[in-house]
Amino acid sequence: MYLIYMGESTNYDTPSVEEDKQHQIHAGLILHESAWVSLNGELTALYKRYFSTETSELLPAINSDDVYEGKNEFAEWDSDKRASLLQDLLDILIRKEIPLIAASLNNGTYENAKNNLNNPEALTKPLDEIIIERFLLALNMYMDELQMSTMDPSQIMESSWTINDYSMLVCKYGGSVKPEFMANFLNNSLNIPNPSVLEDISYVSKERSPIGQLADVCAYLIMRWLSEPEGDHSYIDYINGLQDGRVLQVIYPVQL
Repeated sequence: MYLIYMGESTNYDTPSVEEDKQHQIHAGLILHESAWVSLNGELTALYKRYFSTETSELLPAINSDDVYEGKNEFAEWDSDKRASLLQDLLDILIRKEIPLIAASLNNGTYENAKNNLNNPEALTKPLDEIIIERFLLALNMYMDELQMSTMDPSQIMESSWTINDYSMLVCKYGGSVKPEFMANFLNNSLNIPNPSVLEDISYVSKERSPIGQLADVCAYLIMRWLSEPEGDHSYIDYINGLQDGRVLQVIYPVQL
């Protein structure tokens, strides 16, 4: 079983990028269940080092924009400490080579398609559902590639395969991913011969899921990069590190 820990971006307030030029990102960390204990343990230990969290306490529910920009509870942290936290989080992914895939849609593109009445999808579906559908397509293709890497040519040529490992989304309470998104996708995706993603979605609070918080961090950094790709900012170095470290596999751009 693969656990797909979902993260989503949040808009940020900056004079250099208008809101309609920002992207909404949904990203998923693809973690085999056998690696869960190790990754969760490393992240929990990292949190305790930075936040002095006791074993019996819930983890702090960090906001990615607050960490990056030094706002709210991170206002007293200097830039080096905040950068160190982000880099330490990403280094765990790079060291363990945890795959990350994402899907993106520009806010302005969605609003224009909706307001101009020229796209049925934009008229009938919320922005997040459209992104999740593309994400699930990308996820199914990636999982097919994983399975094909373990098969011989004769098995690949068969009309249907026996799925070795199914996948389940793990999303945060209060987030944008709704159960009906998955049901609608599976009902309409007739072009996927071997869907490996389970219809059930598991939900967990941010305070109990350091892996989910890490997925949020990844989604946020991708959003900053796509929204302001020419900016002289450290998020470019973070994204380059994820690409060079064979973590970031694909960013699926939604076209409307």
